Amino acid sequence: MAEDDAPNKSILINNSMNNSMNKTTTFSAILLMLAGGLTSCKGKKIDIDTFFEDISTWVYVILPVALGIVLLVWRLTREMFFRQRAVDEDTTQTVSIKNKYSIELPSYTKPLSGLARDASLQYGSRRVGFFIYVVDEKKSDVINVVEKRKSEGTLTNQENTFLSNLAEIIIANMFNHTEMEGYSNINVNGLEGISFNIANTTTHLGKNITTNYHFAFFEGQDTIYQICSQIVDGNIEPFLHNMKHIVNSFKEISN
Repeated sequence: MAEDDAPNKSILINNSMNNSMNKTTTFSAILLMLAGGLTSCKGKKIDIDTFFEDISTWVYVILPVALGIVLLVWRLTREMFFRQRAVDEDTTQTVSIKNKYSIELPSYTKPLSGLARDASLQYGSRRVGFFIYVVDEKKSDVINVVEKRKSEGTLTNQENTFLSNLAEIIIANMFNHTEMEGYSNINVNGLEGISFNIANTTTHLGKNITTNYHFAFFEGQDTIYQICSQIVDGNIEPFLHNMKHIVNSFKEISN
C-alpha cells in the first residue's frame, strides 16, 4: 500500500456529481419544456372563448406545459419512491469475493465499476444513489505505511490505534477533513475493527452535494479490509440500518 493508495478522491466526487448531473439535466429539460409552452403565449392576444379550440394552442402551449408538469411530478416522486423502497427493502444477497470474504448486500444493488481504485467489490444502485465498495490489502504493506506516518508525527486522532491511524490516513486522502462521527470499536464474526460515519460536501453547478459515508475497517489474519457504503445527496439516517447490516455480515473466509 503506497501512501496515496486510498480510494481515488476524484472518482468519489465525480460519482456524486454524476448523480447530481442526471437530476440537473432532467430538471433543465422539464423547465425548458414549460418555458417553451409559456413563451408561445407571450405577446399574443388571448381570446378565452376560442383559446382551447385553436389546434396551435394545444400543440404549442397546452401540451408542452401539461407534459412538463407531469414529468416534473414524475421526476420528484420517482426518486422518493426508489429511495423509500430501498429503505424498506429487507432482502439481501450474499456475495463472495476470491475466496477471501463474503458480505451481504441489499438485493437492489448490482455490480458496478469506477467507485474506488483497487476495490475488490463494487456494488450499488444509481437510481437510489447508494453505493458499496470493499478494498482488501496485504496487512504487512499497510503496517509499513501507518508506521511511517506515525513516526512522522502527523497523525492526530485521539484513539491512536493501528486501525484508527489507518482510517485517518485514508480519510485525509479522500476528503478535505477527517471529522468522524459515531466512532466505535466493533467485533464482527471474530474480526476486530472500527466503524464511523463521515459527511463530505462538494459544489457542482452552484449546488452543494452532500454524500454521507459509513466506513468500517477490519484487521484480518493477513489482510486489512476497508468497507464503505455511501448515500449520495441524501440523509444517512434512513440507510444507516442497511449500512450497519452490511458491515455486520462481513466474514473473512479461512483458507
